[in-house]
Amino acid sequence: MMPIWEVYRSLFHRSHFVHPRYTVSDFLAAILAKAALMVLEALLMRLLQALVTSSFRVMAPQAA
Repeated sequence: MMPIWEVYRSLFHRSHFVHPRYTVSDFLAAILAKAALMVLEALLMRLLQALVTSSFRVMAPQAA
Protein backbone atom coordinates (compact mmCIF):
# COMPACT_ATOMS: atom_id res chain seq x y z
CA MET A 1 0.00 0.00 0.00
CA MET A 2 1.22 3.48 -0.85
CA PRO A 3 1.84 6.24 1.67
CA ILE A 4 -1.36 8.22 2.23
CA TRP A 5 0.19 11.53 1.17
CA GLU A 6 1.00 10.11 -2.28
CA VAL A 7 -2.51 8.77 -2.68
CA TYR A 8 -4.01 12.05 -1.52
CA ARG A 9 -1.76 13.99 -3.89
CA SER A 10 -2.77 11.69 -6.73
CA LEU A 11 -6.42 12.66 -6.31
CA PHE A 12 -5.62 15.98 -7.95
CA HIS A 13 -3.75 14.44 -10.88
CA ARG A 14 -5.79 14.09 -14.07
CA SER A 15 -4.81 10.49 -14.84
CA HIS A 16 -5.10 8.97 -11.38
CA PHE A 17 -8.04 6.75 -12.39
CA VAL A 18 -6.06 4.95 -15.08
CA HIS A 19 -2.76 4.63 -13.24
CA PRO A 20 -2.19 0.91 -12.60
CA ARG A 21 -0.43 1.12 -9.23
CA TYR A 22 -3.38 2.64 -7.35
CA THR A 23 -5.98 0.26 -5.97
CA VAL A 24 -9.50 0.80 -4.74
CA SER A 25 -8.30 0.65 -1.14
CA ASP A 26 -5.77 3.41 -1.88
CA PHE A 27 -8.54 5.53 -3.33
CA LEU A 28 -10.83 4.89 -0.35
CA ALA A 29 -8.01 5.74 2.05
CA ALA A 30 -7.47 9.03 0.23
CA ILE A 31 -11.18 9.83 0.39
CA LEU A 32 -11.22 9.11 4.13
CA ALA A 33 -8.13 11.28 4.60
CA LYS A 34 -9.81 14.12 2.71
CA ALA A 35 -12.94 13.77 4.86
CA ALA A 36 -10.86 13.79 8.04
CA LEU A 37 -9.08 16.96 6.91
CA MET A 38 -12.40 18.63 6.15
CA VAL A 39 -13.72 17.75 9.62
CA LEU A 40 -10.53 19.03 11.23
CA GLU A 41 -10.78 22.26 9.27
CA ALA A 42 -14.40 22.74 10.36
CA LEU A 43 -13.50 22.14 14.00
CA LEU A 44 -10.63 24.62 13.81
CA MET A 45 -12.91 27.23 12.25
CA ARG A 46 -15.45 26.76 15.06
CA LEU A 47 -12.69 27.10 17.65
CA LEU A 48 -11.41 30.27 16.00
CA GLN A 49 -14.93 31.69 15.84
CA ALA A 50 -15.47 30.93 19.54
CA LEU A 51 -12.17 32.57 20.48
CA VAL A 52 -12.93 35.71 18.48
CA THR A 53 -16.47 35.92 19.85
CA SER A 54 -15.33 35.48 23.44
CA SER A 55 -12.59 38.09 23.02
CA PHE A 56 -15.17 40.61 21.79
CA ARG A 57 -17.33 39.84 24.82
CA VAL A 58 -14.39 40.53 27.12
CA MET A 59 -13.48 43.78 25.36
CA ALA A 60 -17.05 45.13 25.26
CA PRO A 61 -19.09 43.77 28.19
CA GLN A 62 -22.82 44.36 28.04
CA ALA A 63 -24.38 46.88 30.40
CA ALA A 64 -26.62 45.35 33.04
